[in-house]
Amino acid sequence: MASEKGQRLARAKYPTYNRNRLPTLQEVLSRKTAPPVCLYNFYLYMRDRECASEYLDFYLDVLEHEVICKAFVKDIKKLGLDQ
Repeated sequence: MASEKGQRLARAKYPTYNRNRLPTLQEVLSRKTAPPVCLYNFYLYMRDRECASEYLDFYLDVLEHEVICKAFVKDIKKLGLDQ
């Protein structure tokens, strides 16, 4: 099972970036990076080394909340209830 996941990750297409540097935190948080410097590994680092994964959880929850609110406002405007 783990080898299947590893094979899928190896075949996955990631956007190409300038590989002469490490990605920025914003690139990692916006899921624009590939393993080993990806959001999942950053989460593991925050959980295991810094014991502060709740900060990352909170940040990701805020981002998801913003997406949901934008979709809600868009639907309200679409229905004409924004008066």
